[in-house]
Amino acid sequence: MLTELNPHKRLPFFFDPTTGLKLHESGALVEYFLETYDPKHTLHPAPGDPTRPEFLKLLHFGPASAYHVAVHLLFPPSDAKELEAKKRQWHDVVVPTYEQALDQHGGPFLLGDKLTAADIILSYDLVAASAAQCAKELFEPHPKLQAYHDLVSALPFYKAVYPSEKKDDE
Repeated sequence: MLTELNPHKRLPFFFDPTTGLKLHESGALVEYFLETYDPKHTLHPAPGDPTRPEFLKLLHFGPASAYHVAVHLLFPPSDAKELEAKKRQWHDVVVPTYEQALDQHGGPFLLGDKLTAADIILSYDLVAASAAQCAKELFEPHPKLQAYHDLVSALPFYKAVYPSEKKDDE
């Protein structure tokens, strides 16, 4: 039955039997869930909010760009040159995206004082990078990113979603 619903076998995949909606792509799923189940905009800016364009950029940056770098750092390619290229992408593309958002909106979260779904979806990329064998060289040159990771990883949602990640003090 699943292959009938999802013939391209794309993951993640969501099927709503009450409406017949079939949806895949991480960013699309998160947007749909926010629009459907967060009408008070607790985790996302409302249309017209000046932070909404940045929110959408960050929301889609995670699964479309940062993930493809972070997962290759967590599960490194056997080719050393390919691994070094992924590390460069981390430092030259991923980190500046996080730090620009933190600077632009004054932190402590990506869009300022309020945790959003962008922080939540981008947390996976931080988990992957922090679990990589080369984690020290990924975070140490970026104290602002390290502080952001420390903040987000201390939140209850993070501990619930990533319970096996060990902290230095555990």
